[in-house]
Amino acid sequence: MTVRTDPRPSRRRMWRTTEPAVAHGAALAGLVLAACVLPPAGARADEPPATDAAPEPEVVSIRIPEVTRFPDYPPQARRDRIEGEATVCFKITPDGRVLDPVIAGSSHKIFEKPALAAIRASTFEPLGPGEMAAAERTCRTFRFRLGPADAKDAA
Repeated sequence: MTVRTDPRPSRRRMWRTTEPAVAHGAALAGLVLAACVLPPAGARADEPPATDAAPEPEVVSIRIPEVTRFPDYPPQARRDRIEGEATVCFKITPDGRVLDPVIAGSSHKIFEKPALAAIRASTFEPLGPGEMAAAERTCRTFRFRLGPADAKDAA
């Protein structure tokens, strides 16, 4: 049996030795909080604070698709029973159109052209008044999979 002797105080003792500092820190935090909550000098407490700036636009992080086009399965890939995916990154304009689509990655080059055509034909709901888009670019992954009926047709 090994007995550990550590010259440093245990965590429990260290906590007890810092209690006065913690209490002092809590009182200081209360003063800082009161300074933030209280109205500025010369302002009446019953008046709402004056706002000089225009209201900030609402940031929209999710753009809802209005028209979603799905890519056509390439006939050569269907014939050769090739499955895969293609990821397309693009910008969405405030009026909901797709701008600057580029292929970010694909498992096979044959899926890139149909994925680009599908995203170009898709649209998103336009931003409302006072709304601002959160993301500069967004990406979408199209998965190309053959079902059992498609596999029989290719044979």
